[in-house]
Amino acid sequence: YKGQPSNQTFAVATTGGLYLKDSQPPFDTESIHGDVSYREIPKTVRQEDFGIAHKHYDHALTEQDFNIVFPIQRFVELEKEGIIGKLTDTHYSFSYVNDAVSLVKKTVPEFISRIKAEGVDVLFLVPVWPKCHQTVGLIQRLVEEAGIPTISMGNAADRMAHIKPPRAMLVKFARGSMFGEPGNVNRQRRIILDALEALQTMTEPGSIQELPYKWKRPDPE
Repeated sequence: YKGQPSNQTFAVATTGGLYLKDSQPPFDTESIHGDVSYREIPKTVRQEDFGIAHKHYDHALTEQDFNIVFPIQRFVELEKEGIIGKLTDTHYSFSYVNDAVSLVKKTVPEFISRIKAEGVDVLFLVPVWPKCHQTVGLIQRLVEEAGIPTISMGNAADRMAHIKPPRAMLVKFARGSMFGEPGNVNRQRRIILDALEALQTMTEPGSIQELPYKWKRPDPE
């Protein structure tokens, strides 16, 4: 990664199974292969716009605050404050994927074409349950091979150590939340800012940095 966040264009992707309930079909949650498609999400999205189609995590927290798995509102704020240079108009949601071959050969190449067309400089990814770390790791590797730096959040330390995503942050939070408790805006911001700082310092491929935050405990100074 080269460059400062304040000069870069960012896009956000989650595997939380989010979709626009009034205009998009839900993900297939019945197939043993999962669903290798994705949904395009505008940066102006609101809580009431979302449906959730993912069988492997409890939706209760996300239904209170989708930013815990898809922190797009925090990124909008950072864009307005000039901390990041630009946020693309379109962002992305995936769901449970068990068909890694189709993901790698079909879905991700199409996805890369889309984010390149939007001029993305950095892709920020958020898995929601242990198997999703594999999906995110595969996406990261292919996106990085295409010349776009990535960073992901994760909470499954064993999966992350096995998959070795190109660049990742580890948080000790519950499944279905990578950014703490619903409504904890300050913590959501701090975690993103930690990730942006790590972009500047992580130079070894496969680096994983653990953050010190604990569920419902005060943040360290």
